Amino acid sequence: MSPETHPNRRGTLRRTLLRGVGALAVALTLSSALPAPLSAQQAVPDTTLTVVPQADLAILDPVWTTAQITAEHAFLVYDTLFALDSEFVPQYQMLESHTVSDDGLTYTFVLRDGLAFSDGSPVEAADAVASIERWSVRSPEGKLMNARGAVYEVVDPKTFTLTLDEPFGMVEMAFGSNSRPVFVMREEEATTDAFEQVKTVIGSGPFVFDEEAWQPGSRIVYHASPTYVPRDEPADGFAGGKVAKVGTIEWTVIPDSGTAVNALVAGEVDMLEFPPHDLLPVLDANPTTESIIIDPVGYQGMLRPNSYAPPFDKPEARLAILHIVQARQEEYLAAMVGLPDYYEVCLTPFICGSPFATEAGTDQFKDADLQATVDELMDKAGYDGSPIVVLDPTDQGVMHNMVLVFAQHLRDLGINVDLQATDWGTLVTRRTNKNPPSEDPDGYHIFPTWWGGYSMQNPITNVPLDTTPGGSNWYGWAADEELEALRLSFANAATEAERKATMDAIQERFFQVVPYVFVGQFYRPVAFRSDRVDGVLAGGTPVFWNIEKTD
Repeated sequence: MSPETHPNRRGTLRRTLLRGVGALAVALTLSSALPAPLSAQQAVPDTTLTVVPQADLAILDPVWTTAQITAEHAFLVYDTLFALDSEFVPQYQMLESHTVSDDGLTYTFVLRDGLAFSDGSPVEAADAVASIERWSVRSPEGKLMNARGAVYEVVDPKTFTLTLDEPFGMVEMAFGSNSRPVFVMREEEATTDAFEQVKTVIGSGPFVFDEEAWQPGSRIVYHASPTYVPRDEPADGFAGGKVAKVGTIEWTVIPDSGTAVNALVAGEVDMLEFPPHDLLPVLDANPTTESIIIDPVGYQGMLRPNSYAPPFDKPEARLAILHIVQARQEEYLAAMVGLPDYYEVCLTPFICGSPFATEAGTDQFKDADLQATVDELMDKAGYDGSPIVVLDPTDQGVMHNMVLVFAQHLRDLGINVDLQATDWGTLVTRRTNKNPPSEDPDGYHIFPTWWGGYSMQNPITNVPLDTTPGGSNWYGWAADEELEALRLSFANAATEAERKATMDAIQERFFQVVPYVFVGQFYRPVAFRSDRVDGVLAGGTPVFWNIEKTD
């Protein structure tokens, strides 16, 4: 394990974090236009990479859901216009070039040669425009561009434009985000309403989804795309050449983490996403397995209340939950992760160590009388003692342990709890239900999840920070016009001092509204068979191009 990836190297992790997220704030200039390759992928070895994914794939549409497993699926089957390299700097991916007018209001984009969908049809500007427009309905960055009058127009089959009424300096980074980028679909699928699921997968990326082989809850299969044209540059983060070096990728769903680790040690699978922390010593002791951290920025645990379900329609109830978690955050992290080298207590929602972290408003969580505070807040919210329905994804170890601790803390403080066991695939669907449990047996009060720290540290890319009223924002649907106005104003901050002042104001208002409850900061490795797997890339979300089987 190199110093760049070793979890004990806290200084290295922090330096990498600062370098990476700092680029998000200031690196708005691309490298010069890069040459586009002119031929499709070379012959791919007839090999199969077997992977245990971090969850079952239940939803195929990366616009309709923010589920991490769906994003990983999308990175396999779709390509993006821009992509962030390992330093979080945007690079051309499907584009050959682009220009920006002097006033920052007009962008002209040119697609590179040789782009094709997996059905053999060419990728054209109309596909890109339709994909961007659909993405912009659900993406925080896209919404912000739309609020600035974004209009997209096709010029010719390779060229399209974006015009704005006001400048927006994060266009390239928004299109190429490594958490929720513009995945380019055919115009036929991309014209689907953004609040309806796309279920036909005709991709633009390096692999093809094998729908016939798909067995939900068991097996997901991808094959190298014969029509995909990778870039010539070496793979770097999410950028560069996305070269398929295995003929088939097979995701084998194994809900029990111990069974999954044993399968890796026994050589029955090649790679394991997010092995449980308590079993890392088993993998480290095995000479044929290796675990590395591919995302030094880390992850943030989260409890998201349903703001349509009393008492969490009142901010006082949400603040009570935040107090409960912040007062005993170490207990959550210890249960979720176990190994202290892989987590840290963090009282800011905007990721400790990032350029946007602030201490504003955090004093209220230090040395407070927790019982008295919670009682007062829940009383103000009108809590009547009814059971609080908390969804418990038992197939997701980190989240399962998080909610077990949470449920016990609620009970300790005299709050009635209904902990409902489910699997992650069912939770992802159920969390879309706005109905309170008192009216609907599928309703809920709180669900758990986690996010990549890269997206959470910036108020523009932070999806659950969107508090647009009306229920069109992310599941949980917290609404507050003042917080939303502050969030959007961050994009106008021109100096470091202005950004700092805006972040202080955002965090102060966050603690009044509490759109979500953040649960510390932690790091998760991936594990693989070092005797037969090579080319695992760092940069955030696991990606599977560039990986080859060496036996």
